[in-house]
Amino acid sequence: MTGLFIGPAPCSELFSLMVPSNPTWQDRPIPDLILPPVPSGGLERHMYQPLCDAVNNAEVCPGFKLMCVANTRDKEGCKLRPDLALVAEDVVDVNDFSVMDLWGEVKPRRDGDAFHKSYNSEDIDLDSVEKIEGKSADCRGQLISYAAAAMSRQHRVFMFSFAICGKYIRFSLWDRAGCIVTESIDYLKHPELVAEFFWRYSHMNAKERGFDVTVQRATLEQADQLTDAMETYIELSRPRNMEFLRANSDPTYSTYQLCMDDEEGKPQYFIIRQPFWDADSANGRATRAYAAYNITQNKLVFLKDCWRTEGKDIMCEADIYKHLLDCDVPFLPEVILAGDVRVDGDEQRTFCDEWSKPDSFPEWRLPCKPLRTYVHCRIVQELAYPIASVQSSREAVQAFRDVVESIQVAYEVRDMFHRDISTGNVMISKKGRGVLNDWDHGIRLIPDREPHASRTGTWQFISVALLQKPDKFHEVRDDLESCFWVLLYVSLHYFKHNGRDVGFTLGFFDEIQERKVAGEAQYQSFGGDSKASLLNGEQLDAVQWECRPLNDLIHSLAELWSTAYMLNMLWTRFQQCWIYLIPR
Repeated sequence: MTGLFIGPAPCSELFSLMVPSNPTWQDRPIPDLILPPVPSGGLERHMYQPLCDAVNNAEVCPGFKLMCVANTRDKEGCKLRPDLALVAEDVVDVNDFSVMDLWGEVKPRRDGDAFHKSYNSEDIDLDSVEKIEGKSADCRGQLISYAAAAMSRQHRVFMFSFAICGKYIRFSLWDRAGCIVTESIDYLKHPELVAEFFWRYSHMNAKERGFDVTVQRATLEQADQLTDAMETYIELSRPRNMEFLRANSDPTYSTYQLCMDDEEGKPQYFIIRQPFWDADSANGRATRAYAAYNITQNKLVFLKDCWRTEGKDIMCEADIYKHLLDCDVPFLPEVILAGDVRVDGDEQRTFCDEWSKPDSFPEWRLPCKPLRTYVHCRIVQELAYPIASVQSSREAVQAFRDVVESIQVAYEVRDMFHRDISTGNVMISKKGRGVLNDWDHGIRLIPDREPHASRTGTWQFISVALLQKPDKFHEVRDDLESCFWVLLYVSLHYFKHNGRDVGFTLGFFDEIQERKVAGEAQYQSFGGDSKASLLNGEQLDAVQWECRPLNDLIHSLAELWSTAYMLNMLWTRFQQCWIYLIPR
């Protein structure tokens, strides 16, 4: 999240966002709060309970209680644990992030602060609010990991937190665009600001506290319905390997009911549990993929929940599918519902990006880059089989041929690129044909717009050219080359070959180098050299598959891509040198 923090904001700016809709919240004055001094021994564990007792006994947060959770165990397997958590007063055990309304981290010394104190004349030359001295980077990484864990285990639009370093406290607001951090205040001198934060928070409703109110806890009966549907689907799908769904049928995980309106505005209800794919990130698209039980249709479906990037000429995935289907692009997923998430007619979207604009709050904000805007959206589709469930090399090759046809037709009729061909997006239909899923990175070339130069995709399957040159424009050949790398990956993992006997390794998929680029302050990631060597050398030639047609296909494709890069290199050299061949 480097570069995604905004601040240090005055507490009053953050409080302006915490205005409860309940008109009676100021009927009585905020109770006085007396916070304990930092223990002389300097051990942070000695700070936990006195802080909790002070907040709880003062009744500045009615309906909630502040608890020490540093030594609790997460029933859902997450090893991360913040020091403090605010939970509803009827919660008995805080054993996972899913029940935390907000969380807090405690450090005994101020040198653990992750951010600069405040904006003043002495800070005028600072590059950002992020502090890099001493332990600050480690502390900031810790805060980010807690935010990621909490937001991946809850259904949130945004979330609050606080961090204490010695006798200083600051508050934060996290959403998928970034994080707003307040100035650091001395809570012994200004306990009224801490009291006001908790007082305001306790009087806000669930939506105002950042919860996605289209998602509610499921009943025990609904949880059982999902479990039964999962088990039935796994059994009916045999001999395909669908065991990855087994974790989703574990009833010990939190189960939710999710509401999504259809095209006529009628609510459709789905039961979901642990996602089988989770980005586990505090910011960005935060894609989560579920096998969901459709209560209305009484069947299991695929549901993707994510935050799409909003911007000029960026199509949402729902519109992409509509355009592709209108043009008869083949081998697409069967979409049941698709659209942005709305509550009372309003889209769920980020707002930290609004505070990052150049003309926003210049009197207190340290320099920061403009943040992206994200909008919450969902896609519901018929379930398809993952490529890992492939039953034969013939079926695998057929699936990849279908995906290549989908890519070519989408490009020819709509000038559309997929830009994320991966093992997670190449799937198999119930008829045994290929399905090219997950078009949310798709982009269309528009005549009056410059192609967008940025590297997008799953690292292991990105083309050699894009890995070696991050600012290269994405072309259809990059999607097609990604198909080769996915086919090679699947063939190496699921079909018999002699790779182990000849010492063949898979490190070329993950090769990554971090280096600085001239004129850039930050490091960039590069790769592709090992892939290029694989295409040009004898390493792959030594690998032989038992299935002769598959073996011949892989080696022929590798030779084809090697020739393509050689011709491209010769063409580039010719473009650079041809003028020198002309006599003066």
